[in-house]
Formats: sequence, C-alpha cells, structure tokens
Amino acid sequence: MLSQSPRPRAADDFATIRRRMGELRHVTRPRAADDFAAIRARMEELRREHARVWAEKDSGSAVGSRPFHAGSRSINGAQDK
Repeated sequence: MLSQSPRPRAADDFATIRRRMGELRHVTRPRAADDFAAIRARMEELRREHARVWAEKDSGSAVGSRPFHAGSRSINGAQDK
C-alpha cells in the first residue's frame, strides 16, 4: 500500500493569497455607494412616488384601499349597528 501525502489546501498558500489580495486592492472600479448623483436621483424618484401614492389614497382612489374594515364587524361576525 502506497502512502499518499495529504494534498495541500489552497488556504495554506499564504504567499499566493497575499499576492492576490494585493492585486484586488489595486483594481479601480467605481463603487455604487460613491455614485451620489444616482443615489440622489433615486431618492427623489422614491419621494415623488410616495407622495403620489399618498395623494391617491387621500383622494379616495381604489389603489391601496381595503375591501372591508376589521372594525366594521363584531367578534361573532354580525354587523355592528
């Protein structure tokens, strides 16, 4: 029976790992969090959408309304008078 030496683990190759991490540090690509103009535009878009939804809700639109209200029925299911 031949004895085999254990296979080296990739995580044990510290020199290669250190070199690769150094390479990755020098890659210059923009981060999404640094794109302030896009973030600001999206925030404004969300604010306008939120305001529109609230305006429709206040005007009695069916968008977002409930077909019934939980308080309109008593515990046993009969209509409150």
